[in-house]
Amino acid sequence: MLTLIAIRGPSGSGKSTVAARLFAATDRPTALVDLDHYRFMFRNHPPGASRIEYTVAGQAIESSLDAGFNVIFDGNFRLMDDGELPLPLFSYPGAESYAFYLQVSLEETLRRHAERVDQRIDADRMRALYEFAQPLGHGRETVIPAGATLEETLATVRRVTGV
Repeated sequence: MLTLIAIRGPSGSGKSTVAARLFAATDRPTALVDLDHYRFMFRNHPPGASRIEYTVAGQAIESSLDAGFNVIFDGNFRLMDDGELPLPLFSYPGAESYAFYLQVSLEETLRRHAERVDQRIDADRMRALYEFAQPLGHGRETVIPAGATLEETLATVRRVTGV
């Protein structure tokens, strides 16, 4: 069975670092799907095209799984107002799905973001978005506590998913 691993958390929580390390260490056919790639590839959305990044990322996940690739999905997303996910994370046919939420304090998020060369959003926007970055409360999501090292996080992902 194929595996879909979603790495979630606020900006600066280490999602991309964890996803990249998992991706580099695998010897299985694996695709790395980065939601930010799709989020920032569109500019000046026409009417009716909001949330297109989720549609395109979802298609990349589905196409990769259909082609026989495991998927590591790196993305900061939350439940929608109706309580649903913006993409069918736990219902891709033929895939065992797992999510990992990386906890980090707002102060640490802002500190890490300030060190980035590529700052796509400013600190005020990060503060506003931080409150929405919360665990899903889904049985297939493991919360990685703030303060966990990169190696501890990778070990947890490997233990839970078997990859």
